Amino acid sequence: MFSSFVQDVQRLDTLNKTELKVEKEFEDIKLKGRVAAYNEEEIIELKTCSSLSYIRKPKEENVIQLNAYMGLTGIHNGKLIYIQKNNFESKTF
Repeated sequence: MFSSFVQDVQRLDTLNKTELKVEKEFEDIKLKGRVAAYNEEEIIELKTCSSLSYIRKPKEENVIQLNAYMGLTGIHNGKLIYIQKNNFESKTF
């Protein structure tokens, strides 16, 4: 529902920073990414999808990405927000 999306966006307003570039090299592997929004306590990763009906839990690859960001930044709390493209309905995990 649109109100859920509005609440999620309002939650982002409580975060004081958006789009943080993270990068770390481990021997021959380099991890790079961009955190959607964050503050000292929490990372928010935004994902769009065509339909929320099939999302019952976070996708494994999105959880891995969020965990990598948390590890690279030292921030230990995070949320994944899936946003349906056609109506901005959202689900938060």
